[in-house]
Amino acid sequence: MSAIGPYLQLALEQAPNYEGGSSAVSSNVFYPPLETIKDDDKPTMLEEQNVIRGFLARMPHLGVAEYNPDWQFGKIHARPSHLGFFLAAMLGSWTTTAGNGTTVTDPDAVAVPTGAYKHVFTFRFATEPQTLQAIACSGDGKHRKATGVALNDLAFSWQNGAMVLDPTALALYTGDIADPSVTPVVDLTMPFRQGDMTLTWLGSSALTRAFDFKFNAPLETVRSPVHASLYPTDVWYKNGELPYVSGKISKATLEAADLAALYAGGQFAAMIKIVHRQQIGSTGYMPKMWVDMPGCELVGITRDDIKAERRREGSYTWESRFDHTTGNLVTVTLVNDTAAYATF
Repeated sequence: MSAIGPYLQLALEQAPNYEGGSSAVSSNVFYPPLETIKDDDKPTMLEEQNVIRGFLARMPHLGVAEYNPDWQFGKIHARPSHLGFFLAAMLGSWTTTAGNGTTVTDPDAVAVPTGAYKHVFTFRFATEPQTLQAIACSGDGKHRKATGVALNDLAFSWQNGAMVLDPTALALYTGDIADPSVTPVVDLTMPFRQGDMTLTWLGSSALTRAFDFKFNAPLETVRSPVHASLYPTDVWYKNGELPYVSGKISKATLEAADLAALYAGGQFAAMIKIVHRQQIGSTGYMPKMWVDMPGCELVGITRDDIKAERRREGSYTWESRFDHTTGNLVTVTLVNDTAAYATF
């Protein structure tokens, strides 16, 4: 005998859905494994404590004045299919091409076989980000729904040797719903592992000890009188804030090449590559992700204290910014077995 336990169902929206919004929701749904889901309505009560009303006492509050929903995903153990979903939600612009074993190739010029799909993601340049709908079930069978969920950032790190994603999200609406009679589809594919990642970095750089990265596209919610609602009605990219990739790289020594690049503002091409360990069907091709950053820069340094030790170590903060030569900021290519991330 088995029972349905806590789960999370995600699908992309055609446009951000505010409270009562009717924009289409994709028929492609995903059930990523993750550690926690935060679904706080964050209500602000309507209070009139400083109003003269003939009573010298604390007046009862008058119910909710407004909601500021806080919906967060905690430590997602993404499989190859889920990874593409979060890249689509974060970066917002993508194209998908079915492999044919000949003319469709990956960034290493290897043919993508039939049965595999090549997804290329870039940052969306628009007013509104890509949003998603989330339905969550707790262990006691209670269901919650969020719409107009958008990702402010998407951080990649490693936990016990496995890749975990940590997004920061905004939501337009959250609320209780009846049991939607969902049976989660469990992806039995293994997660990506830390040992699956290789990094192409600055020439003559010191030995890398640790590395992480994060996609950033700052957002804000807006309350517009176009729609009557106690919730935010719109989610936009922040005016004056531009997307970028950032991270931290720890080095075993402080070498001249790294310091020179930092002080001179020199840009260099960097590539993150992660190769999975299970093939796609019987194709012999493993799921892979490439993060191509032609305009990386070191933007800060933290030196370890000088001690009675063999080496002085340190770490650098870095960003991927616009590259004048290629005209690119970042391009992410993912090859997996997922045919589509949005069907409306």
